[in-house]
Amino acid sequence: MDQAPFTWIKSIKHNEDFTPAFTIRADRERELLDALREDIVLRLQVNETNVTAIHDAPDGGFTYKYSSGNSVGSISVQPLAHKGRSVAILCRVDWMT
Repeated sequence: MDQAPFTWIKSIKHNEDFTPAFTIRADRERELLDALREDIVLRLQVNETNVTAIHDAPDGGFTYKYSSGNSVGSISVQPLAHKGRSVAILCRVDWMT
């Protein structure tokens, strides 16, 4: 084989789901979502990432699609479930290089 190793690889894709290991009062859910939104936007700006689309959901969740160099990806944050007086938040990060 005359080709350098891994020259046949066109892209790499990664998905990650995680649920934070803490709860908050359900009446403060919007505050948490707003804080997560601000933090994500700040991190994308610091890394000079180009936000290509923003999708806001009626329940307060959101998705940012972005590109950076040869990579594209998305970050989604959604309220997942209310349990009594607390709420679980679902976060998903996808990117492809």
